[in-house]
Amino acid sequence: MAPKSTAVAWKYVKREGADCICQLCGKHFSGTLTRVVDHLLSISSGNGGGVEGCPAISDEQKDAVQRDYDKSKEVKGRKEMKRQRIQREIAMSSSPMNSSFTSKFNGSSSTQTKTCGASTLNAFWKPVEKQQVDDAIAEFFYACAIPFNVARNPYFKNAFKKAVAFGKGYVPPGSEALRTTLLKKTKDRVTERLANVKQSWKYTGCTIMSDGWSDLCHRPLINVLVYCPQGALFLKAINTMDQVKTAEYIFRILDEAIQEVGVENVVHVVTYNASNCVGAGKMLMEKHKTIYWTPCAAHCLDLLLHDLAKFPWINETIRRARTAVNFVINRRLTLSIYRRNATRELLRPCETRFATFYITLKRVVEEKTSLRSIFCNDEWERSHLSKEEKGKNVEEIMLGNSFWQNAEKVLKICGPIVDMLRMVDGDKPCMGFVYEGMDRCKEAIASAFDNIEADYQEIWEVIDRRWKMMHSPLHAAACYLDPRLFGVSRHQDEEVMSGLYETIDKLNPDPSISSLVRSQLRAYRAEEGIFGTKAAKYDRVISAPAVWWDFYGSRAPELQKFAIRILSQVSSAKLFNLMFTFLILCFLNKFLNFEEDDVFLSTCHLKYLFKHVSMLF
Repeated sequence: MAPKSTAVAWKYVKREGADCICQLCGKHFSGTLTRVVDHLLSISSGNGGGVEGCPAISDEQKDAVQRDYDKSKEVKGRKEMKRQRIQREIAMSSSPMNSSFTSKFNGSSSTQTKTCGASTLNAFWKPVEKQQVDDAIAEFFYACAIPFNVARNPYFKNAFKKAVAFGKGYVPPGSEALRTTLLKKTKDRVTERLANVKQSWKYTGCTIMSDGWSDLCHRPLINVLVYCPQGALFLKAINTMDQVKTAEYIFRILDEAIQEVGVENVVHVVTYNASNCVGAGKMLMEKHKTIYWTPCAAHCLDLLLHDLAKFPWINETIRRARTAVNFVINRRLTLSIYRRNATRELLRPCETRFATFYITLKRVVEEKTSLRSIFCNDEWERSHLSKEEKGKNVEEIMLGNSFWQNAEKVLKICGPIVDMLRMVDGDKPCMGFVYEGMDRCKEAIASAFDNIEADYQEIWEVIDRRWKMMHSPLHAAACYLDPRLFGVSRHQDEEVMSGLYETIDKLNPDPSISSLVRSQLRAYRAEEGIFGTKAAKYDRVISAPAVWWDFYGSRAPELQKFAIRILSQVSSAKLFNLMFTFLILCFLNKFLNFEEDDVFLSTCHLKYLFKHVSMLF
């Protein structure tokens, strides 16, 4: 049957049912005009499915087929543009009354489906327009150096959905509206969304966290944040350029934060270990009898690692590792040989975080074979580096045994401390595990020295000095009440019990409430009632401590409230301040005098809502 199309290509092909027979070379194949053109023009990667090309067609015949095919595509393109123009005219001429009538009876869900369907149809029927929109958005990203992962941000997607739903004629807001009216509305809207978080402070209590640091322009700053299990919210950042950061000054800042949050909601205040912060903490506890102050646990553990690094043999091991790493990284030949054999890059230690020397040393030990292979390589032997004094020293370090033995011992000593540092530096409540974590660190260190007391006693003394600085009755109470540690006999000694009773009296000034809490403690320890059920025992190790008390503490309401407020707190301020550091730097680069703090507050809180997507829209 002859094809209806008048395309030139059909002149060289005979149709027999669904098959085509080339009249020039006799090739049999099935398909449409696209496959015929691919065959005649020998287009192996075209849309025709890779049909074999015709070897008998002449150049003149090819030119005729190509010109005719290009002309037909041009005609199709003009028809498509005309169809789209007509479609737009029809859409513009639609009656608004009909639209409102339809939406009134279809409801929001139907409108949503219709919008989604229209979007899909537009992508199919308007490929040119869609490409133009995509190009414009891409150019905006590139011109403003916007990170590509912003395209995954729900705020970005929601903005375009709203603009599309508005329809033709939408004009985005100008800079004046963004920095005035829209900013105020956004701040009010975000504050309203965070109301539930603030309401939870009454039930779980909260921790005020503060950290002092300097920005890139050497301006001294103090951050103040408030933490509860639902997240950390930014309160304020204070430029202290013209202030002396005395204990009294820091006390006033923290006291204002406590008043803003509510004295009855604050359980705990965390700051760094500097003497002015310690003084401010003591003044806070003197004024607010129901609030504890503790130094940042992460900072204390970081300083503990610094103390351990002062032991001569540990310090020498770290120095050798740093020397080897810098030598390998800074020489093209050694770095090239290393990368041929290694699976991971070497790391340089940070000068201000003492935990990083452990991470650097651990990577060196993990890549021991790759590092030693550098100095057994023929290229190394032939190079001038192997004749230099530095090269000989590093080769001796890497090929000797003493460095590797000491490095492994350092990792065994510092590993448990770094693991605990990671835990307390996280964004989950860990108050109950601080006490247990320190005990486990000491046990692991004793094991590294084969439990020979004379070998590890000096290290234990260093740990005990830092623990004395960090320890608080709040840690003891949290340890006793943490269901994960139920039944651990060492947590029922005099130190823990006295800390528990002191905390009960401090957080419950009413003697009748304190007495109730103590009596209910006996039921918890004896596993009476719901505390002794199979579910309660099973969930001790798998549930978060505060969640466990929420589930199983209803028969002891005063003890339940007391336990939840203690076990819902964090013991570190470092992570949360680092979370907001980048935002603060961006803020300071734009507003040098903190007059536009609405911008910063809105940015921080929108970032918080981004982590809790269900609260966004």
